[in-house]
Amino acid sequence: AEIIATSEPVREVLGLHSYQNWDEAWTPTAGETQRTFVQAVYRNLFNREPEAAQMDLFLDLILTQSVTPGRIGGEIIRDAMQENAVDWITLWNKIQVAEHAIPLTPAWSPDGLIIIRQILTEVTDDQATVHSAKIKMDRVFSQ
Repeated sequence: AEIIATSEPVREVLGLHSYQNWDEAWTPTAGETQRTFVQAVYRNLFNREPEAAQMDLFLDLILTQSVTPGRIGGEIIRDAMQENAVDWITLWNKIQVAEHAIPLTPAWSPDGLIIIRQILTEVTDDQATVHSAKIKMDRVFSQ
């Protein structure tokens, strides 16, 4: 989890950058609701929708306790770490792939970030997806 807190490029690639630093109460953007916000965090990090209990927990934090978006993201990650299950392994694998992208200079252009994020959607809890994503990244950005 330290890498999430300290590595700006990894946070950017994982889609955490946009809300990790928010220290204000949640306010919706056009077309966004608290529910779509929580869903987007789960999709970015774990390639899945939140379970009903998870959705209820995080909606309650947003609606009744005015928890900031950055804290919601942190809580979702903390829960995954504590469970040490598929979600945490998926996130850890994505972090490995994101770290692999750091020295690939063309990857950090706006178009490169889109490509990296697209590649990350293929990364799961299966270690083979890490290897495959790194190869794909090398192939795309070495051209």
